[in-house]
Amino acid sequence: RGSRFSLYLPRARSTTATAQAAPHLEAPLGGLRLLVLEDERDLSAALGETLRQAGALVTVVRSVYELRALGPTTEREFHAVLTDYRLSHGDTLPEVVDHVRATLRCPIIALTGSTEAQAAAQMAASGVTEVLIKPISAAQLLEAVRRVSLST
Repeated sequence: RGSRFSLYLPRARSTTATAQAAPHLEAPLGGLRLLVLEDERDLSAALGETLRQAGALVTVVRSVYELRALGPTTEREFHAVLTDYRLSHGDTLPEVVDHVRATLRCPIIALTGSTEAQAAAQMAASGVTEVLIKPISAAQLLEAVRRVSLST
């Protein structure tokens, strides 16, 4: 259980260090305000940084408790929430969905490493806007965020 991700590195043709820069992201998220709910520190940092490099304004919380602590505020509206399907501390996806629907009122993208049919059915029934199955590329993540954020 837990998160899993893959890292793909190109095979080097010579021993000379020729680092290839990551593709430049021209702020495709253009100031969208996003909330990331991820309990694993490394993954939340990576998600947050990827979204920030794409031009998003990102708030990261690590639990439903921290999510609730944000409170219902009009000055901190979010265009979308990205949440892990399996959270620690007994937090559940339905709790996240209920809170977001009641207070933040924005689309929800669930991230999961599970390919089980039962998990997919639970996520669909919970009311999330979109489900992304890990591993996902930065391009897939940004496209999904853009699609759900701009559809509201």
